Amino acid sequence: EYKGQVAWIYRHFPLDQIHSKADKEAEAVECAKEQGGEDAFWKLVDKIYQVTPSNNGLNLDDLPKLAQDVGLNGGTLKSCIDSGKYAQYVEDDYQGGIKAGVTGTPGNILLDTKTGKTKLIPGALPFEQFKKEIDAMLQG
Repeated sequence: EYKGQVAWIYRHFPLDQIHSKADKEAEAVECAKEQGGEDAFWKLVDKIYQVTPSNNGLNLDDLPKLAQDVGLNGGTLKSCIDSGKYAQYVEDDYQGGIKAGVTGTPGNILLDTKTGKTKLIPGALPFEQFKKEIDAMLQG
C-alpha cells in the first residue's frame, strides 16, 4: 500500500522466562535463513507455529525434521543450532528491543528514517490502527 515508503524489519524477542524454547527456535530460523534465504526463514517460522501445540510444546529435537519438511537439510540445521552460531545474534535482537522499550510480543516500533523519531506500539493490532500511525508519521 505504501509503494516503497515503508520497510518492515523483523527482530527476535524471545521471552525465554516464559517460553524456555524460544531462543533455540529463533536460532533455528536463522539457521534456516542461512541455508535457504528469506523464504526458508519464513517457511520454518510458519511450520514451527503450525505444529507447536502450546507454549513450550515443541520438542526441540524435532527442529531438523521440521526443516526437512520445508525443504531444508535437517542435519545442517541441527549442526548450525548446536554450534550456537546465532545465539548472540538473537540475544542482540532481544537487548535492542529492551532498549527500545519493548516489554512483550509483538512489540512494534515505527521509525521515521528522516527524523529519527520513533513510536512504540505494543501488541497485535489490526492493520487499520497501524495505518493511522504510519500515515501520521509520513505526514510529519
